[in-house]
Amino acid sequence: MKGDGRLEVRTFQQKHKCGFSYHNKSVKSGSIDSKYVNTFRENPKLDNGSFKNLVMKENKYYFSRHQGYRVRKIDRELAQGSDVDQYNKLPKYINEILRSKPGFLDACKPVFGLDETFLKGAVGGVLLNAVGVDPNNGLYPIAYAATEGETKDSWIWFLTLHKEDLKIENDYEWTIMSDKQKGIIQACDSVFPRADHRFCVKHMHSNMVAAGFKGTAIRQALWKAAKATTHAQFIRRMEAIAELDADAIKWLEDKNPAEWSRSYFRTFPKCDMLLNNICESFNNKILDARKGSIVVMMEALRHVVMQRMQENRDIARKKWSKFGFYPKIRKKMKVNIDKVTYCVPYKSNDVSFEVADPYAEK
Repeated sequence: MKGDGRLEVRTFQQKHKCGFSYHNKSVKSGSIDSKYVNTFRENPKLDNGSFKNLVMKENKYYFSRHQGYRVRKIDRELAQGSDVDQYNKLPKYINEILRSKPGFLDACKPVFGLDETFLKGAVGGVLLNAVGVDPNNGLYPIAYAATEGETKDSWIWFLTLHKEDLKIENDYEWTIMSDKQKGIIQACDSVFPRADHRFCVKHMHSNMVAAGFKGTAIRQALWKAAKATTHAQFIRRMEAIAELDADAIKWLEDKNPAEWSRSYFRTFPKCDMLLNNICESFNNKILDARKGSIVVMMEALRHVVMQRMQENRDIARKKWSKFGFYPKIRKKMKVNIDKVTYCVPYKSNDVSFEVADPYAEK
């Protein structure tokens, strides 16, 4: 220490005995570019911190975070191919998929949800997807496509192929669930002009909050109106919202109840879902796949879909075949059967009965 209180290093001991040492040397990233290719082939999820520690432990050299990023990028390209290589492989990959493409299963209700999710690879873009509903009210992946962005033109292209692939001629038989973003609505009006639309109530509530209608009471009242099963019940529950906030009911009056309340849903699709959680569940299952390059990602998605469908086939064959209805449907039927025991039928004419539920809300 100098007289003015400043510190000064006068000697530096390069060799020391204070535990693990890297001998104050740095490894050059170029010297290990190809050494860990197989490591990334075996573990493509290896993060930068773990990779850095692995290199330092095996080589006894200091390895910086930035070197780790560079080497990981190089090794992943050597293991999987660069983004340019991946896109060059797409024509052959598409031909192989078309050659082995299975036919569309008829075990899907005429309902599908639309959604998008961002891709995490170097090229970016979004993954558009259409997810249907199987007879057990579970998700049924139908189609997905990587595009440059979520635009009207991208959705029209995607939905046109979707319609052609499923050979949909009577689009009025189909129901589409979405978050009603502008591009989706315009594309659906163009490709599926006669289809019914449903608005995910969760997204609808988020829009309601953004408009200034907040609070637990409003949220609960909205969900009660969405779950109403008759027109009279829906009107009563809308009146309850009006009592909470007159402006909220004005905001809701612009929303077609056929798009968000069960009381106005058509019965043909045999599906009363209010949420687009089939798409959200699918997006959650493909989190890892979205990080890969285009062909790697598409292969990972194909495996996710293939394995899920086969698992459901196995379950249906072993556990569900002896029943006339699937488990979730049987559960709903049981709830309704239990409720029916409290109802009283009154014959109104030779062929019709009026049924009164003494416990129904007035």
